[in-house]
Amino acid sequence: MLQFLLVEDDASVAETLKNSIEHVCEARVTSADSGAGATHALGNLRFDMAVIDIILPDISGFELAARTAESNVPVLLISGHPEEQELCRLVGYPHLKKPFTFDALAKLARSILRDTRANIARVQRSYAKLTMTYEAARLLAEESHRLADDSRRIRAESIAILEARRDR
Repeated sequence: MLQFLLVEDDASVAETLKNSIEHVCEARVTSADSGAGATHALGNLRFDMAVIDIILPDISGFELAARTAESNVPVLLISGHPEEQELCRLVGYPHLKKPFTFDALAKLARSILRDTRANIARVQRSYAKLTMTYEAARLLAEESHRLADDSRRIRAESIAILEARRDR
């Protein structure tokens, strides 16, 4: 089952959102009413997604979103303020304008999760290619060192043979 973090300081909005997310997204929801509470939850639990109100009492929702992203948790920002919505659009944060329908929330959450999974798969493929490239480079370096050692040995043997012939 999906695990969501909901960060909303208005208790009645938080309760409505929590119930809706649990129902339409079929997820377990941990709620926090502040950045401090959300940071604590992020440190103790694993989440598939965070839904964060932009206006919080102790921290900007944008700053909390950045911290959340550092924990590898995708973020959906919510706000009823036009300035914050415009900022979300400008910086490319997924967001919903309050009030929104729960279907819109579910649709955007699914899209974010799908994109996140696709990004993880791309990173895993890139990591596998990088690992193979590293291993090939390591083997080439070992072979190069072996060839250099062989070359030094052959050169030393050749010099010794030439010196032996000269001494005769």
